[in-house]
Amino acid sequence: AEDKLTAYVLSTFEWVEKYEKHCKVFLHFITKCVTDSVCRQMNTELVNMGHQRIMGLLELGNSQGVFRSFDLSADARKIQYAITA
Repeated sequence: AEDKLTAYVLSTFEWVEKYEKHCKVFLHFITKCVTDSVCRQMNTELVNMGHQRIMGLLELGNSQGVFRSFDLSADARKIQYAITA
């Protein structure tokens, strides 16, 4: 679980470095979310999918005794904010 979570987090930073154009398009998409309800809904779905994925990794880590997360949702949000900030 620890290796999977580390790989998940690091892959975000690798993506930004490797695919600069993708990152620029994504930032444009984020700005459109302010005024475009369809983009905002898509972004919400993407954020929720990422949140669920991170919660799953934390839950796996808890079951393996690797993590001690008492609030999976809150801890997943913290990790997600660190990735996207």
